[in-house]
Amino acid sequence: MRTLFLLTFAVFLLFSCQKEANDNGNGNNQPADTSALGKFVSATKISDAGVKAAVDSLIIDSRNHGWWGLCTAIYPLVGGTPDACKYNLKDPQDVDGAYRITWHGNINFDNQGVVSNGGWGDTHIIPSSALSLSSNHISVYSLTDLYDTASVDLGAEDANGTLQLSIYAGITTGIPQGYYLSGSLQAYYIANPGLAGYFIGTRTSPIVSPSAGSVYKNGIAIQDSTLADADPEALPNISLDILNKNAFSIHTRRSNRKCAFATVGYGVSSDMAVIMYNDIQKFQIKLGRAIY
Repeated sequence: MRTLFLLTFAVFLLFSCQKEANDNGNGNNQPADTSALGKFVSATKISDAGVKAAVDSLIIDSRNHGWWGLCTAIYPLVGGTPDACKYNLKDPQDVDGAYRITWHGNINFDNQGVVSNGGWGDTHIIPSSALSLSSNHISVYSLTDLYDTASVDLGAEDANGTLQLSIYAGITTGIPQGYYLSGSLQAYYIANPGLAGYFIGTRTSPIVSPSAGSVYKNGIAIQDSTLADADPEALPNISLDILNKNAFSIHTRRSNRKCAFATVGYGVSSDMAVIMYNDIQKFQIKLGRAIY
C-alpha cells in the first residue's frame, strides 16, 4: 500500500511540474513563440494572417540574403495603428533601448504606412554611439511621389554632426534635388528620380571620396556626385527622427510622403542594395502596397 501511495504521488508531482512548465501565462498552456516572428506578433498584436506571412517571409529573406545583420533597426510599419507601427523587428521590446519608435504630434496611420501632418517619430537611435561614421545606412520606402520644401525623411543633426536622408530637399537652379548626409560626406542627385519607391543612403568608407557614399532608388545608384560638405566629420549625438529631422531637438523638417518601411544600420554595397530592394519589394507586394 505504501508503495502504491508513493507511485501515485510521484505521478501527480510529475504532471504538476509539466503543467507549470507549459503554462506561460497566455491562458492556453501553449509554449511561447520565441522566434523573431513570434516576438514581433506578440508585441504588435497583429492577427492578420497575410501580414504575419509577409513579415515571416521578410525575416527569412533578410537572414538568408545577409542584410538582417546589417540592420540595427527594421521598421515594417504594419498594423495600421501607432502601437503596431512603433516596433523594431530586430528587437520588438517596448523600451527605448530596443529602438522602438515614440510618436509625437499629428501623424496618420493606416495599413499602407505612416505619414506626418507635422509630427515625428523618435527612434531613440543615437548615431554617434549606435552607428559607425565610416559604415552606415538609412533607408525609407516612400509611397508618395510628392514634393515639398526642405523635407527630411529620416535624420538628425546637432553640433556634433549630421546623418539624414532627404529624398527631396528643395530646388537648385530650378531642378529638384535630394541627398544623403553622413558627417561631412554628401551624396546628392539633381535628376528627378520620382519620389515613390525604396531609397537607401549609405556610407562605406572613412574617407570622403566619390566612391564612399551612395543613394539608391530601387537598387539603382542615382547620386550625381559624392563630395565633402561643410558639416563636421562626425555623427550626431541626438536621436534620429523618422518622418522628420531632429535638428537640435527642433522638429520642423517633416516629410509629407507616406512611409511604408525603414531601416537603419551598417553600410550597404551596391550588390546588397539590389538584394534589399528585391526582398523589401516582395514584402510590399505581399501587403498590396508596392510601388512599381
